[in-house]
Amino acid sequence: MDKISIVMATYNGGRFLKEQLNSLCKQTRIPDEVIVVDDGSTDNTLAILEEFSKVLNLSIHINTNHLGVNGNFEKGLNLCSGDYIMFCDQDDYWLPNKIELMYKKMLEIEDKKTPCIVSSRDTYADINLKESPQLNPYPSYIFYPKNNCDYRETVIKHLSQGCAMMLNRKCLEYILPIPNNEVCYDYYIGFIVAMIGKKYDMKESLMLYRVHGNNVTASINNNYTQIPKRRHRNPGVVPQHFIDTYNIAISQKQNYFIKERYNYVKRIISLANNNNSIWRHITILFSTPNIPIKLKYTSLKNKLLNFIFKV
Repeated sequence: MDKISIVMATYNGGRFLKEQLNSLCKQTRIPDEVIVVDDGSTDNTLAILEEFSKVLNLSIHINTNHLGVNGNFEKGLNLCSGDYIMFCDQDDYWLPNKIELMYKKMLEIEDKKTPCIVSSRDTYADINLKESPQLNPYPSYIFYPKNNCDYRETVIKHLSQGCAMMLNRKCLEYILPIPNNEVCYDYYIGFIVAMIGKKYDMKESLMLYRVHGNNVTASINNNYTQIPKRRHRNPGVVPQHFIDTYNIAISQKQNYFIKERYNYVKRIISLANNNNSIWRHITILFSTPNIPIKLKYTSLKNKLLNFIFKV
């Protein structure tokens, strides 16, 4: 029988940790192991973990040096033994069928020779886990692929949250080592697998993503379509963290990328080059498929404003 591992990173998470661990205990498909990497908690996190180690196959690994989010999850990946791996934050709540449904979908789409990711959706919730979709900063037209069979959709819309992913073990051959906090681990993993393997976005929301002001991933650049307050405006169609992830991934993994996908992403990235002439910008913008119309409009508007104000 296939083994499913959960990798959890903790740091002073005692306030919400019990609810998250309780949600793992209530899964219709219980994980085979839970690998917890703690980054030096000084609250009651470790006591809670010890309590749940009696009901889950949970092991605790305490860092002697602070590793940060990326380092914690990388360490957890190296420690886990599962055929399939899921990331777990310390402050969310998984719906009871999350593991079961994602595992079934993985078996449907997986090719054992290919790195594969299945991503579920989530529902944003307030500090008390009351559903609050208005807290979600990401527009659905940029975040979710419409066609999971089209690499151009899964590449440009690769931004699955780590806590919503299931990976097959083949992924580990390509995603490790994870850059040390230069970009967020889940953006990096999603991009790498979208460039070389299969990535499937489920339509079901399978967890409550709690927003409480101290989230790590929720605070990362959510400025997809707003015009920056500074005078220069981004004429590209992807945010800066996409470009940062691309540049780091290219430096480390380019040899693995499927050429057709690599060339497509290069075109997308080139739109952020403010040195392009307006004509070249328009040509690339409207000849490149799968760019949402709203992003095309914003990109063209920003390019024209930069030209008018000569920035």
